[in-house]
Amino acid sequence: MPYNSPLLQSLFNNSKQFLFVVDEYLMVVKVNITMQQKLELPTVFVAFPFQLLFDDHDFEKVKHHFANKELSFNFSATLTTFKTHRKIILDMGATFAEDQTQCFEGYFIRGRDITNQMVETERIANQNNKLTAIFESGSQHVFTFNSKYIITQFNKNLRADIWYNFNYALQEGKSGLKTWLGVIAKDEYENILAKVQLVFAGEQQQFEMQFKIKDTILWREVFLYPIKNELNEIEEIVGISHNITVRKRSERQLKLQQSKLLALLDSGTHHIYSITQNGTIHAFNTNFQEFCRRFLNIELEDNNTSIMSVYNSDEPKLKEHIRLAFKGIPQFFEMCTSQNLGEKKYYEIYFTPIVEAEPEIEEVSVLAINVTENHNNNIKLFNQAAKLNTVIETSSLIFFTVNKELSLTSFNSRFEEIYVKFFSKKPFLGLSEIDFSKDYSSFDNSSLLVFFLDFWHTHFDIVLNGDTSSFEHNLISPTGESFWLEVILAPIFDKQNKVTEISIIGQVANERKLAELKLKQSLQEKEVLLKEVHHRVKNNLQVISSLLNLQSDFVEDIKILKVLKESQNRVKSMSYIHEILYQTNEFGNIPFEQYLKSILFNLVDSYRKVGLRVSVETNFEEINIDLDTSIPCGLIVNELVSNSLKYAFEDRTEGKIIMTCKNVGSKIELSIKDNGKGFPTDFDVKNAQSLGMQLVFALTEQIDGTIEIINNNGSEFLINFAPQKISLKQ
Repeated sequence: MPYNSPLLQSLFNNSKQFLFVVDEYLMVVKVNITMQQKLELPTVFVAFPFQLLFDDHDFEKVKHHFANKELSFNFSATLTTFKTHRKIILDMGATFAEDQTQCFEGYFIRGRDITNQMVETERIANQNNKLTAIFESGSQHVFTFNSKYIITQFNKNLRADIWYNFNYALQEGKSGLKTWLGVIAKDEYENILAKVQLVFAGEQQQFEMQFKIKDTILWREVFLYPIKNELNEIEEIVGISHNITVRKRSERQLKLQQSKLLALLDSGTHHIYSITQNGTIHAFNTNFQEFCRRFLNIELEDNNTSIMSVYNSDEPKLKEHIRLAFKGIPQFFEMCTSQNLGEKKYYEIYFTPIVEAEPEIEEVSVLAINVTENHNNNIKLFNQAAKLNTVIETSSLIFFTVNKELSLTSFNSRFEEIYVKFFSKKPFLGLSEIDFSKDYSSFDNSSLLVFFLDFWHTHFDIVLNGDTSSFEHNLISPTGESFWLEVILAPIFDKQNKVTEISIIGQVANERKLAELKLKQSLQEKEVLLKEVHHRVKNNLQVISSLLNLQSDFVEDIKILKVLKESQNRVKSMSYIHEILYQTNEFGNIPFEQYLKSILFNLVDSYRKVGLRVSVETNFEEINIDLDTSIPCGLIVNELVSNSLKYAFEDRTEGKIIMTCKNVGSKIELSIKDNGKGFPTDFDVKNAQSLGMQLVFALTEQIDGTIEIINNNGSEFLINFAPQKISLKQ
């Protein structure tokens, strides 16, 4: 049937598709009504070039089909309406058209409007892109699996984490859910599979999953949703899991912190609770609960206990504290409560408003600290301070304190009395150092100036270093009154053991000083008298020695002369002591070296013989000794040296006597040695019948000493004794 037959013409014109004819010159020579209306063509149709329907890109796609005179071909293109310039997308097909002579006449082209379809396709594509972006972005794991537990899809985050943490490679359509769970969640395997069964039954599931990676515990929150087809059948399940490790750790830390806080609330002896606006106790710790039950017979579980029933105090005062606390003003005060047996307990109370999101304060926290012991101690300290203050105020002593800046911080009435006498004005707290000590130009009184110079520049620094210091000074008041003042300075320490202030105690010691002066004068008189006594004793002993010397002139018997000589030497040794005492100011300590040397050299001179030269060597440490020990020691030296001079050097022209005295431990060692002939081997010195040796042993025993005799290249006597008084000068 020719394409221009009446039937075809009717079908052509009334078709809902876009229909048009293009001749061999690529001119649109015929269009149907649908195309004419959709493309907004003129009512009176005029042929126009085929190229005008398309943009250059679309035209180039179909141009070569026309050039090759293909029998048929399909293509799509975007057309623009002529008036409103709307875009219309057509899916077109071209069919080769012949005339009656079967010669090429053009193409018959039909087109289907797919604009809405393409828009919807683009929308779906964009939506898919967004879903894919969501699927692949973030830290969540997204996956799907079917009823055979085969994983059908997963995002890259899941694949990367499984590979990195478990060295397991997921594969779409191959990896099994059960195998995967066996790798990452062995302990929760059965529990998770049970939840999967519930999802396949149509229930959504949400649960937490815990697993361990390299000794680190991790948590993920998993959501499972069923995926249904058009028949409402569940074909697959989509799973989404989020990493909640940080949240779980925070929850764990929060629980731990809460446990610690609860432990702190119940530790110690503090009472911790909260109250409502009417004073009803709400929350409370165990300590407060036990206290109320045991000591007040109050059960807090009744939930109607008022704070008024706990503390025995002025009710309006307590209500005012509660009112201010609920206004947002923290409160601090002290209250008292009586226990069953009437014993009172004192508490420091802290009200702290509990501020939440709401503007009004619904509760106030209460902290009650038992300060009964401190309260009682403060009362004791107050009473003690009152007593001390009474003692200080009624005392004749001068009390005052200063700080490190030398400002007056406290004083008693006695200090005020003395201060007024010297400065003609009353002292006051905070009195500065300029008025108090360093305005020297205003001191007409030289004794006061010297006092302050000594006070501040010598003793004050000592006390600042933590030591106690004392001194005394004679002050002359402006009226000429004399004051002997004894002063004691002591540091006042703080809790850190640092000196913060200095206490000064002064005492007027005129009577004691007068007594000391009288005593000193009396002692001086007695010392003069004692010197005179020693002088007279020395003179009397010298008289006795002279009498013995005169007596020897009338004696011809050699033995008697010898006895008189020895007696004379003994008297001289005793007189030397009194001569030394007369020359010294200390009668308790005698210079031992001077005394023994006097005896030694006197004896050597007294026993000098013709043809015999005796040398003397001494080695003394500087030792002082008491009178009761010195006289026996002098007599011992007298006897031993005399014995050496008489017997040790017979038939010799020279000899040597060595005397040493030194400290050995707590004792004194006295050595008298000669280089004479020594004692015969069969001679028993201790049992000798001579008076001299008997005196030596008797006197050694008298001073509680020991004697050792060494007979080697002469004789040596070693005497060790501990005097009653000994002083060694280093």
